[in-house]
Amino acid sequence: DVANFERIKSELMASFDDYQAFSRLNVLTYASQEEVLRISVPGGLDRTDSQNLLNSVLRRCKILASERGAKELKSFDFDGVAGFSASDKNRRLTALEINDLLVDQIAGSNENRVMVISSIFNRFAGEPVMLDMTMYPNSIVFNEGDIISEGRVDGRESVAAIYTQISEFVRTIVNPKARRVKLIPVKTREGESFGALTAEQILNAVTLIKSAPRVLRLQAVARGEIRRAGPLTFDLVIK
Repeated sequence: DVANFERIKSELMASFDDYQAFSRLNVLTYASQEEVLRISVPGGLDRTDSQNLLNSVLRRCKILASERGAKELKSFDFDGVAGFSASDKNRRLTALEINDLLVDQIAGSNENRVMVISSIFNRFAGEPVMLDMTMYPNSIVFNEGDIISEGRVDGRESVAAIYTQISEFVRTIVNPKARRVKLIPVKTREGESFGALTAEQILNAVTLIKSAPRVLRLQAVARGEIRRAGPLTFDLVIK
């Protein structure tokens, strides 16, 4: 009935107000799936080396989380301001079980890989950060001098329009190519990123394009060896 509806509505609005107050008073330390840390992992590590690497990674994650305002809570199933969490068959694994599982993932591979540590959930200042680890192959996807992508740019346009053309070239041509070759983007609360051009690179490119009032070829050329872990570092070449 109407009275019951209004009661439920009032309760929901009160809960929402409480959440807004909490959000205003507590800064988001890490968004869900936001990357905390990534490191290259050499192949051929034994379990001892893998355990030492995991311990080092966890220490670094705790430092990073603490710098953002994370705090330890005794109610969590790990010690400190950050720790790994996982479940198996509807059962929360113990800290020791999670440790052994992660060491198994690090050890036993002869190929170079990259380890990406991310936050499982949104975490606010005053809370610990629950971490997840993913291992990826870190093969070479571009060698120095490789043409990553190619497009066109019109030097007869205004400076603002040329800037927009470069931005669209990176967004719609270069980044999709990076995704196709399976580069691993950095996940932030703003979205995913493979890297970014510097202001100097963009300014030099706009100046050169503007000096040649015609349609030009625009190439993204790998600055050096690029592996799946990135970043996607490239030069803009105008022809």
